[in-house]
Amino acid sequence: MSLGLGSTVPELGDLSGMPVIAKTRFSMITPELEKVIPIDTKSILLCGIETHVCIQQTALDFAEKGLDVHIIADACSSRNMVDR
Repeated sequence: MSLGLGSTVPELGDLSGMPVIAKTRFSMITPELEKVIPIDTKSILLCGIETHVCIQQTALDFAEKGLDVHIIADACSSRNMVDR
C-alpha cells in the first residue's frame, strides 16, 4: 500500500472499511483524521514507523490538544536502531 510518504507492508492493504488517510507530513494529525476521531476522545494509542520523527511529532500534537497519549513501543520502529 502506498499513500503520502511511501509504501508499507501489503498486510495493511485490506483495512476492511477503515478510513485510509494519506500521510503527507511528519505528524499524522490532519483535518481528514480529525473528522473521524470522536469528539469525546480522551486518549490515543500510537504505533508506526520512524518513531523519532513521525510518532514523536504526532504524540506531541495530540498531547497539545489535551489527549492522553500512549505509545505502543513493541509496535514502533525506525530504519536505524538508534532512532527506535
